[in-house]
Amino acid sequence: MLIKEKQIKNMKKSFITTAVKGKTQDGKEYFHFFGIRDVSCSLYGEKPEDIIQVKCTVSKDQTEQKPPDYWGWYNLEKECWETGELLQPSKTQLKMCFPYGYEVEEKHGKGKAFRLDIKEIK
Repeated sequence: MLIKEKQIKNMKKSFITTAVKGKTQDGKEYFHFFGIRDVSCSLYGEKPEDIIQVKCTVSKDQTEQKPPDYWGWYNLEKECWETGELLQPSKTQLKMCFPYGYEVEEKHGKGKAFRLDIKEIK
């Protein structure tokens, strides 16, 4: 497990990806469809001009918050951030992406879930 701890310590604390905004949750806009590409955005009912770039940064506060509360998965085997379905606007939604919850994958050293701060890049 020491190797995994070293990998987490040395991981990139922020990354840039694509997303779409405009949906509302409790009256607040939030980002969704992370890692979306213009060639496949119509599958999600979106237009290429709706795609924006966002900067995702590991939050200093790793406690669960009221949605939208972004959570992402750092893959320790590939040593990279997973986008797409493994970046979600709530901890519960991220858990649902794994057959037995992400905690099982963390115990097996496959990766780690982190709370993220997400800002649109203008």
